[in-house]
Amino acid sequence: MNSKITIRQIEEKDFCQVKELLLSMFMNHVQKEPSLLNWENLQKTNFKRVFSKFINKDNKRFFVAEISNEIVGTISAGIQKTPRFYNEKKEIYITDLVVKEGFRNNGIATKLINECIGFAKKNKINLINARIYEFNLGSRNLFIKNKFEPKFTYYYLKT
Repeated sequence: MNSKITIRQIEEKDFCQVKELLLSMFMNHVQKEPSLLNWENLQKTNFKRVFSKFINKDNKRFFVAEISNEIVGTISAGIQKTPRFYNEKKEIYITDLVVKEGFRNNGIATKLINECIGFAKKNKINLINARIYEFNLGSRNLFIKNKFEPKFTYYYLKT
């Protein structure tokens, strides 16, 4: 890939492209976890309202990867308090990492992760937490390659 990748914060003009990218990711997640996720409810999400929460906020970031005016990747990061028994008082919580098919395996996801690491360092936060679905082996391997360590897993029981 010879095109220049720009990583920047989301802007209102990006909402439509980002929504489509996230819905493609969510569609895959719903197919893998239909007992947990509801496609109809995901489609009804007011993404404009969700994305607007990230603009001009000190404690949240939604980064996009852009090539030639096309959004090819996203990641969101937010500062949150940790449980009182943790060594660190705050952490960065990463979610919504997705790279468009056809642009994967070109370092875009790593650039997005590094942007979140920079956000953490800027805010003097030493702990970053990424939520990854168990079935998402590619994402799990990506985070491990980027020096993240698996610490615990959530287990669900639907009754």
